[in-house]
Amino acid sequence: MDPQTGEFVVFWSSRLYAADDPTHGADSYSRIMYSRTRDFSSFTPAEVMIDTGGRDVIDTAVIHEHGKVYRFTKDEARSGGWGIYLERGSSLFDDDFTLITTNIAGDRYPGGVEAPIVIRARGEERWFLFLDQYQEMPQGYFAMECTDLDSGEWSYVPLDEVSIPPSTKHGTILPLLRHEWDRLRTLTGLD
Repeated sequence: MDPQTGEFVVFWSSRLYAADDPTHGADSYSRIMYSRTRDFSSFTPAEVMIDTGGRDVIDTAVIHEHGKVYRFTKDEARSGGWGIYLERGSSLFDDDFTLITTNIAGDRYPGGVEAPIVIRARGEERWFLFLDQYQEMPQGYFAMECTDLDSGEWSYVPLDEVSIPPSTKHGTILPLLRHEWDRLRTLTGLD
């Protein structure tokens, strides 16, 4: 949600082509696009949110912290790319984003991670970053953590501290209130 307008912001990656190129034969590259909505029925026309000027970018996650916006994005370049990179800006749509770090998890999965999800631990200065690795079987999400977003330093959460089913792909995490969790547990039989 854009805290300045109260609108929900829906974003995705897409290649753009000229109106006179209906077969999409010209060269193009992926950008992060967005649209705004208040009701999920009507949407503003799509606009560009992130354009790297030629590098393919996909899969962005955003978190608002301490009056700043932090964006995690996947650079698709196979060689010399940034992998998952982190930027900080003053607001969602300002053009003042600065690079904090690149190739998050690149030491273990060089170029083979995507679909970032970032959440803050309740009541703590601690953030979790979930990344979907597709280099090894079983593919799926793993967790990283940090205590200072501006440091760009992420460490792997030990496997015995997090339980993520194998092959968990491209998802999202939604916070639930206790009564919502209890109802969901009752309806699904989850423990």
